[in-house]
Amino acid sequence: MMNTKLFKLCFFITVVGAIILRWVDQVEPGIIPFELAKTIDNANAMVAQWALQDAIPQKKFSLYFDYIFIFGYAGSLFLILKEWYDKSDKKILLYLSFLPIVAGVLDGIENLGLLKIIYYQGTQFYASLAFYCASVKFLLLLPSILLALYYLYKKFMNR
Repeated sequence: MMNTKLFKLCFFITVVGAIILRWVDQVEPGIIPFELAKTIDNANAMVAQWALQDAIPQKKFSLYFDYIFIFGYAGSLFLILKEWYDKSDKKILLYLSFLPIVAGVLDGIENLGLLKIIYYQGTQFYASLAFYCASVKFLLLLPSILLALYYLYKKFMNR
């Protein structure tokens, strides 16, 4: 499964995407604090800081590019965990393989809220939407990443 063209594409997008997003997100505060701002006042203060630094175009690019990055990380993690399920036939792994997909959907929804805020159309609803989607996303990605790393470690050690 990890030798498929789809996995290689997803993994490539993840690696290149992480580098691009890190490079674009050099102006503080970063996108992660923006995702977790929780209140519209906090989020608007960050947007105002970016405006003073002429960083709004980079932050917009980051949020739009994140949609491509979501495909990469969610796809990579899903395919790794799905391969583990296929080799083990443990039903729980099938369910766990969908955690990164759910996290990716939440990431996409979160980005919609953040884009509304960065375009000065945000309300507390959008700040809360972004905060809760980001929080759950991170909670779902943590076990997904740990499980994928564990599987890859096991696979490497068994060679």
